Amino acid sequence: MADSPTRKMVAVVGAGPSGLCTAKELVQEGHEVICLEHELGIGGIFRFDPDPARIGVWRSCRLTSSALVTSFSDHHPWDEADPPQHRHWGHSEYIAYLESYVIANDLAGSLRLGCEVTAIEPSENRWRISWLDIGRGVPETLEVDAIAVCTGLHRQPYIPSLPGLEDFRGKILDRKSVV
Repeated sequence: MADSPTRKMVAVVGAGPSGLCTAKELVQEGHEVICLEHELGIGGIFRFDPDPARIGVWRSCRLTSSALVTSFSDHHPWDEADPPQHRHWGHSEYIAYLESYVIANDLAGSLRLGCEVTAIEPSENRWRISWLDIGRGVPETLEVDAIAVCTGLHRQPYIPSLPGLEDFRGKILDRKSVV
């Protein structure tokens, strides 16, 4: 399919589970994919970072769904002696699972880690995506045929305004308080 007129250049924004799955499906369909991730590793919200200013899971996090439910239908690298329906991965185990998914699906060449997307704009019949390579401090731009935004629900925290909150005398916990 490499020479097919239907082959597209696609940018996937985010390398959490949704972004990785999207990149894998696009690559399998024969498209050229660049997957841009802000963090220095894959996993999205499931990647632990001790810096309380960063978005992510807490140190003792365990997934609430079993490995059987959480895993991709085409990737099951668990030990049969440890049934997946009884396993609830910790964040580092889940990241290891996602890393094995990247290897199994040959996605490493499509990943660009440490890249902050700064703009997405229409350009003729294509899209222009711009990002900053954080480590090198270098801005980059690429024209693509399509963009899949897979940044997840929790990229920007939403803290609702609640009536009476200003009068509450108890302690209000946020991510910085529970790390």
